[in-house]
Amino acid sequence: MDERPRPLRVPTERIEAVVRTGDQLIVGRLHAEPGKRLKDEMNHDSTRFIAITEARVYDAARRELLYRTDFLLVANSHIVSVTPRQSVTEGQEPWTDAPKPPQAE
Repeated sequence: MDERPRPLRVPTERIEAVVRTGDQLIVGRLHAEPGKRLKDEMNHDSTRFIAITEARVYDAARRELLYRTDFLLVANSHIVSVTPRQSVTEGQEPWTDAPKPPQAE
């Protein structure tokens, strides 16, 4: 049996991503093993949770911000989709901080 101490920090690659669960939309930095494809990271048998930092969690239906957190673990079994944020090219982004346009009267 290997008795070497485990490192306190494991090097990771941070990927700006949009993670969809059944009822939430999570925007943040997903942490993956360096050099590993995101697909492989999600499909790896030993990875039951995915770490997300600088997370903003939105209600998926109403697109309202529920909360922000510095660190979040999400169970892989609850993830519906993962999209690198840079891949989002069209559509209304609920996470933008830009003011909403004024309503027509």
